[in-house]
Amino acid sequence: MSFCPNCNGMNENMYTCSTCAAEMIDTGKVVDYLDNYSPYLDMSILEQVDGVQHDPTSSCIHLYYCSSCGEDYRIEVPYV
Repeated sequence: MSFCPNCNGMNENMYTCSTCAAEMIDTGKVVDYLDNYSPYLDMSILEQVDGVQHDPTSSCIHLYYCSSCGEDYRIEVPYV
């Protein structure tokens, strides 16, 4: 069984902002921001609507935010 290491607190991937080179903050899965009930829905439904072309059985899309300049990026985190 594979899982997202970021969602499970096992891995903290560090990324730097391409605009200002500051460290970015992982704010969680992109699908958690779709509506008020997204965090409580089954992942098999949400993985189909995250807006990024990827294999939902092999990765999780996280939203990284730069607190210095306000940029945000969607980053694919591979399952382990």
